[in-house]
Parts: sequence; structure tokens; C-alpha cells
Amino acid sequence: MLTLGQRLKIEREKRGMSVKDLEAATSIRSLYLEAIERDDFAVIPGEVYLKGFIRNYAIAMSLDPDEVLEQYRTQAGLAPKAAEVEPLPEQPFAQQRAKPLGAGQVVAVRRRINWRRVVVLGLVLALMGGLVYWLLTNIQSAKKNVQTPSQNVVAIPAATAQSAPLNMRKAQLIQVQLSTTDACWVDVTADGKQLYSGMMNANQKMNWEAKEMLRMKLGNAGAAQVSVNGRLLPPLGKQGEVVERVFSLADA
Repeated sequence: MLTLGQRLKIEREKRGMSVKDLEAATSIRSLYLEAIERDDFAVIPGEVYLKGFIRNYAIAMSLDPDEVLEQYRTQAGLAPKAAEVEPLPEQPFAQQRAKPLGAGQVVAVRRRINWRRVVVLGLVLALMGGLVYWLLTNIQSAKKNVQTPSQNVVAIPAATAQSAPLNMRKAQLIQVQLSTTDACWVDVTADGKQLYSGMMNANQKMNWEAKEMLRMKLGNAGAAQVSVNGRLLPPLGKQGEVVERVFSLADA
């Protein structure tokens, strides 16, 4: 029977993801990801953080996090989930250090961290950051395209002026929209700049633009619905399949 670390590592390799890819998608340091895959749980300081990292790893692999945590408890010889009470650390993870309890010290019992909410909040913040970046990019592009009026103004005949919008309908930007029906790891690079890298949950929708080329890598292509400049593309792959596509103005 596979250990927890072996199982998670196999799932990651099936999706064509490196440890660095998973680090970017989960915000968990590769040092801890590699320790989990080796079943070397002692490297991670604190049971709460260890279980949180295992839960996020499972979600990134589209596995049931509760079932994966139950495998960890069985492998580590811990009590079942219903019987355990976990203390919440008093300090942020970056400052947390394990300290022995002295005589008379009491451990405060706190609520367990809701890691699913943490992941959702991270995705919302990433989406807001992408939206701000898109707005700033469009504003800067608009400023560059504004030309100062000069004395040499060429008059455009009325017939030409009326037909100009039709002739200019050729796509000037690559506009890509991604909708998900299930959890899917996504990495998007536009014109050489990374715009997004992380997990998208079911029923999420995101948009990106590029001037010349947009590269998209999907960790679960069967859960992705992609449109380019308003045109819905056929499925890019099967459920659980890792697919990478490049879109250019020729696709627009």
C-alpha cells in the first residue's frame, strides 16, 4: 500500500507538475512539500501547519482533503478526527517555535484553522490583483496611443471614415476567458509576463489579454472551458490531463 507521501507525489507527477509549480500554486515552500512526499513529517514545525499543508496539497491534486488527512492520522498512529482537539498557535507561522510546557502551563483550545477559507481568500486576492494589473496596463496603453494633434492633419473622406471601423475589426488584442467546472491549476503568461499562477475552484471565471502571445498551462484540462475573443474553443483535454496551449493573433 502506498504511503501518504508516495500517493501525493504520484498524483503530482501525473499532472506534469514540478515541486516548484506546486509551490507557486499552494504558497507552501518546496522544502515542506518535499518533506511530505518523503513522509518526513518532523521537518514541519507544528501539527496544525503540517495538517494544513497536507490539506492544501490534497486540494491542489483534486483529492478529498478529509480522506487524505485520515490516511495521515492512520499512518502516524494518531486518534481519529472526531476524538482530537488541536491547539491554534499564538504566533504567525514565520515566528512560531515549539516550546516545552512548564509546570502549571495550560494550552488554550482554539478553533481549527479553516484552510479552505484561506485558499479562497488567496484566490480572491489574486483575482483582484490581476484585475488591477489589467486596468493599469490598459490605461498605460491608452496613454501611449494618444497622439498630439499636429498641423499636418489629413482629412479622411466621409465614405472611408464610415467604413474604417469595419476594416479595423481585425483583432488587435488576444482576449482569453477561462471558466472552470472543477478545481484546476492554471498558469498564464502574456507577452513574456506571468499574469496568474494558482488554483481555480469550480464555477470560477477569469479573463486575460495579450498583445502578441498568451501561453496557458492547465493542470486539469477537462475542467476548463476556454474562449478566445468571444469564440468558445472545443475541450482542450480530458479530466486530470495536463495541457499547455499558446494563443496568438492568428487565433483571435
